[in-house]
Amino acid sequence: MKKISILLALLCATYSGFSQSALSLEQIIALALQSNYDVAIATNNISSANNNATKAQAGYLPNLNLNSGLNYSRNNTNLTFGGVVPDIEKDGVENTSYNVGVGFNYLVFNGFGRVHTYQSLMNTQQLTSLQSKIISENLVLDIVTRYLDIQQANLNLDAALNNIKISQDRLKRVTIGNENGSRNKLDVLSAQVDLNNDSLSILSLQTAIQKQLASLNTLMGRDPYTAIKVAELIPVPAQQSMTVLREQALQNNATLLLAQVAEELAMHQTAITESRRLPTVNMTGNYGYNNAQNGAGVVLSQKTLGFSSGLTVTMPIFNG
Repeated sequence: MKKISILLALLCATYSGFSQSALSLEQIIALALQSNYDVAIATNNISSANNNATKAQAGYLPNLNLNSGLNYSRNNTNLTFGGVVPDIEKDGVENTSYNVGVGFNYLVFNGFGRVHTYQSLMNTQQLTSLQSKIISENLVLDIVTRYLDIQQANLNLDAALNNIKISQDRLKRVTIGNENGSRNKLDVLSAQVDLNNDSLSILSLQTAIQKQLASLNTLMGRDPYTAIKVAELIPVPAQQSMTVLREQALQNNATLLLAQVAEELAMHQTAITESRRLPTVNMTGNYGYNNAQNGAGVVLSQKTLGFSSGLTVTMPIFNG
């Protein structure tokens, strides 16, 4: 009995040392949403999706490039001309040319592919936001479940501590009765077994509470062994009618909204694939300066400065 009392004292000391700073359910949820690693990753994914959901990513804007080039050659040249122009045969002829200009490329039409591409990017943005919301909701649900489990375990622990006092008193009385001859040895053993069971029940409850507290610390992005104590008050939300709850669930349920957006995304992806069967119209243009120097020939020097453009239509016929 003395050993059991010492064990209980150590367990109570460990439990009280582990639980020092009291946190309410609202505080735990706020800390978790702020520091949880899964929530942080989901937030970064939202930022990335927002950056991608632009018309520039969908191909609505033209490409503008600065182009330049330089060419040099040295060859033995033999030129034959018709008419009165004499033929030329010369070794070590050097030819140089260089150019610089600004060019653009603009996709005029691609079978409405970029329209559906932009809508797909917007759907992906919505999907990422809803996935982040689901992660946060699951986190809150996990916290509330563990919080209530701790509250229930604390109530059970209080009851177990009361039970062990009764078991200790019973063992004491039965032991005295056995010494006086009013109780037999079997009664003493039965009381001892009940006391041992109560001690194991306390140990099990305290271990379960510590595991749940460690899990709460992990969900809050903290060291599992950080001292923590949950407040004993349990907030009870105002009661609402089932009709109102059903309407709110249909309007705000993230999983349902996620399925709807995923369906829209699949439709746009299908439209993008079908757009590849239609013709593509592409416009190009360039404004630049060209200079060519020839070591032999009729035209020894040529310089140009101006604008050029073109329009290309591509119609897919067969691609396997």
